[in-house]
Amino acid sequence: MTTITTRTVEYPADGLTMVGHLALPAGVDRRPAVLLGPEGTGLSDVERGRADALAELMPGYSVATVRKYIGELRKALRA
Repeated sequence: MTTITTRTVEYPADGLTMVGHLALPAGVDRRPAVLLGPEGTGLSDVERGRADALAELMPGYSVATVRKYIGELRKALRA
């Protein structure tokens, strides 16, 4: 099994700060990537687990999954 590193990543989209999950296999600086979209509007442990599992199964590939609604949008909805 491949060792992976995971982290939360922030990225801009339409003036908002969005959050995603990134799973990286060890040992490669630049690599191709797979992008997973969540089933609903959020990023759950299920999507994070799928990203991690794919990164372990496909050595040399990064896997990222994104959240559709978060950050400043969430704050605006609560106001």
